Amino acid sequence: MTQLKNYTLALLGFFIVLATPQNVVGASKTTYSICHKLAQETQIAKSISWCVSSALPSQEANLYGPQNLFQEGAWCEGVKGNGIGEAIELSYEPFEGDTGPPAYDRLLIANGYDKSTKTYLNNSRVKKIEIKTDSGRTWVRTLRDETGPQEVLLGEEIRPRGILITILEIYPGQKYQDTCLSQLVADFGF
Repeated sequence: MTQLKNYTLALLGFFIVLATPQNVVGASKTTYSICHKLAQETQIAKSISWCVSSALPSQEANLYGPQNLFQEGAWCEGVKGNGIGEAIELSYEPFEGDTGPPAYDRLLIANGYDKSTKTYLNNSRVKKIEIKTDSGRTWVRTLRDETGPQEVLLGEEIRPRGILITILEIYPGQKYQDTCLSQLVADFGF
């Protein structure tokens, strides 16, 4: 897990944000208060923000917000029930003159709370997602119920300014209903 996270920070420099379906870039003026903004420029954007539709409240030293999609920990949704309909949005401010990020044709996702096998199985994991770009292009994909990174192929190259990922189905946790993701990035191939 750490290897993927280091790879993501060093080579991808682009992250996906969590939010509700109404908040895709250009689709609504809705603002969500659970956000994390990368405070530095990356090789693909002037700034990148993550906003989530919900997050599990902090418990002692454990945080479950959108900042965990690219560092140790996990984002866990915070609504009652299993998180169906909760979503992740990526939005970024492009460099002046840019129309969007470099093209990519896949996402890398580490499903569940990938801290340990016990933690992974105790919490719910994402089974099926809807991926929607700011231009309205949509895919539905199924994630495998396994730890570690997995590629989610889109079947074509895209360059969206915003991308929204909505939870459609889950793998139920053995102990908790909270649905979690440990990593979510666009794979630019560099």
